[in-house]
Amino acid sequence: PKVICKVFEDNKSCIEIATNHKTRARTKHLSVRLHHFRSYVVNKIIDIQHISTNLQMADMFTKPLSKDKFEFHRDKLMS
Repeated sequence: PKVICKVFEDNKSCIEIATNHKTRARTKHLSVRLHHFRSYVVNKIIDIQHISTNLQMADMFTKPLSKDKFEFHRDKLMS
């Protein structure tokens, strides 16, 4: 069975870099991991979808949030 992984990203520049194979002065330094990830995107194994910053649930694990935002994400995670 073919598995498609959905990645929800709130950074449009990140999505652009991952989906378009253009070399720019500011992206030359990116590592082999980006090219490996990009190969999965091109082969449609990974599907990158844009999500609003306010709905990005991963933020609760990576940055300090206000109590309201933390509770919002916690409730979404627990439901």
